[in-house]
Amino acid sequence: EGTYLALLDCRALGLSQPELNGFFLKKARVYFDKGPIFGEELVGFERMNLACPRQLLSEALQRIEKAVAELKTR
Repeated sequence: EGTYLALLDCRALGLSQPELNGFFLKKARVYFDKGPIFGEELVGFERMNLACPRQLLSEALQRIEKAVAELKTR
């Protein structure tokens, strides 16, 4: 069994949901589906679609890693 969607728990980043959405789009240049559209219990979560070419996924993950690392050093 498998899936092409990943639910990312981003609560440890300490950002509000609007800040979280803007952060990933502006800093990592990655668009996620907002967790709360799938239920209020998913505030602080983002849903990532993994159904893309491996190279594109790798680049996105690297940008996410870099953006989160920069956020943690503030």
